[in-house]
Amino acid sequence: MNHKGLTSSVRAVFLGDFVSTAIVTKGVFEGHLLEVLEKQILPLVPKDKVCLDIGANIGNHACIFARHFTRVVSFEPNPVVHKLLEVNAMGAGIEPVNIGLSDAPGNLLFKQNTRNFGASAVVERKEDADFEIAVVALDDYCAQEGIGDIGFVKIDVEGHELKVLKGARKTLAEHGPILAMEGLYGDDPDLGAEVEAELIAAGYTHFYRAVPRVPLAKWLAARGHTLHRGLLAVLLPDHVQRASELEEAAGIKGENHELFIAARAPLSLPSF
Repeated sequence: MNHKGLTSSVRAVFLGDFVSTAIVTKGVFEGHLLEVLEKQILPLVPKDKVCLDIGANIGNHACIFARHFTRVVSFEPNPVVHKLLEVNAMGAGIEPVNIGLSDAPGNLLFKQNTRNFGASAVVERKEDADFEIAVVALDDYCAQEGIGDIGFVKIDVEGHELKVLKGARKTLAEHGPILAMEGLYGDDPDLGAEVEAELIAAGYTHFYRAVPRVPLAKWLAARGHTLHRGLLAVLLPDHVQRASELEEAAGIKGENHELFIAARAPLSLPSF
């Protein structure tokens, strides 16, 4: 069943891949988070601003963003995944870029997860890698390609977000886009602290996190009953558990965030 009619407009998928399976069965991947962005964040950004999708995978999110922005630039370093991104970008106002982002140009070791291409990631050890990917700093890429007037940036790079931010310091300082990011810092609070410090240094002092929208789900989640575990799984069906909205947060370190928002000024969030 589609998530309240929300569909990603993705044409090509991988059989057996985690993200692709969700698109085939539900019409969209992470529909509960995309709904939050569509209802509470994207209306705050003018349509003529540039959207950057960093860690685009096959374009599930980019296809939604393209409904709101006249220009979406999507970065996907995995050459296999990028081929499907190119197909899904055709005629949608999406510019697929087969390169990764980091704090400096070069090549990085990359581990491919064929069961969930979206969980593929940069690794440190050569014995853990399947191949190398080319990377650049966002500041350099924007200068080279003349990309300006950036209003919204989504970052989902499986733990590499600190280096992406470091390579984007000038871009963030000049344009101050709203940032939407995944950050799994519950098991790595030191990384979360570094990411938060980098954001604050760039002028991002207001943070928001996605939380359950249904009161009972929110109450249970605040007491440690997470998705598919404990009372939350017993009492509430999946789509009710996942229904989300944004609330202001003091910061983002030390917690796992499917989605958090960073902004340089307070946001007047539209309600659902």
